[in-house]
Amino acid sequence: MRRLTGLSLWRSKILTTQVPAVILDGIPQEDATAAVAALHTAGAEAETRPNNPETAPATRQAPHQRRTRR
Repeated sequence: MRRLTGLSLWRSKILTTQVPAVILDGIPQEDATAAVAALHTAGAEAETRPNNPETAPATRQAPHQRRTRR
């Protein structure tokens, strides 16, 4: 999880306890497929979903992808 997201160890552990969750959102299909393969290799269940806002359901973004107000 940590390698895929670039999150700290602490945040990665929290994210893995909040499953199901959107891990990576808005990435190219090739990268998504590679991430799913890496998660499957580690023993996780993962899937890719279409990244079309018109047909895809509303999803939460991973904490590292949320926009913060300044």
